[in-house]
Amino acid sequence: MYVDIKDWVKTYEQCEKGAPPRYDEPLYSITISHLWQRVVMDISYLPKTEDVYHLLVVDRGYLTE
Repeated sequence: MYVDIKDWVKTYEQCEKGAPPRYDEPLYSITISHLWQRVVMDISYLPKTEDVYHLLVVDRGYLTE
């Protein structure tokens, strides 16, 4: 799967152009008091494949210190 993704990114026009990262605010630390207090989900829409997959979903939960 890693090789397939690497090949796809190399040939996908928007990935080839490589837009520079955009930061609207300065980075800062996040402190939470308990598990599941903050969960982040990123969804990226991709061209449909033969199997009709067209989303990339990444979830991340923050842990306590």
